[in-house]
Amino acid sequence: EEKGKLIHWTDQYHKMTNYRYWRMRALAEKETETTEAHKDLYDAGQAYLQGDTHKAEELAYRGLERFEKISARFPDLLTDVTSIEEIMLGHFVWRESYRQNHTEDLPETFPLRNLWIEQQPNIQNHEKEFLRRYSSLQK
Repeated sequence: EEKGKLIHWTDQYHKMTNYRYWRMRALAEKETETTEAHKDLYDAGQAYLQGDTHKAEELAYRGLERFEKISARFPDLLTDVTSIEEIMLGHFVWRESYRQNHTEDLPETFPLRNLWIEQQPNIQNHEKEFLRRYSSLQK
């Protein structure tokens, strides 16, 4: 009986504090790959703003690859609103840089393609955020 109460209340406190999410987030964020993914996507955005679309394309793609790799170990990152926003902005930086650097169509396969497809119902919101952040280069 006492053990059952302890399990029940531990579970309740975990739910109240969103413990499982924060534990997963802390474990994912301590990984070097995650830090490098964040840095690549940030640096890609900065390069895009500075008009260096070749560097922006390379960094954004690498950041997306790194996020894809870390999400294999922490799949809940792909349901986290903050991570989704960061990844989708990375997609827009990569896609827009790619379009400016190449005459051929975007590749059919790219990192986190499934997330891009899943997010299509929200694509206008992601695009608005991309334009808000990076509109200085929009023509």
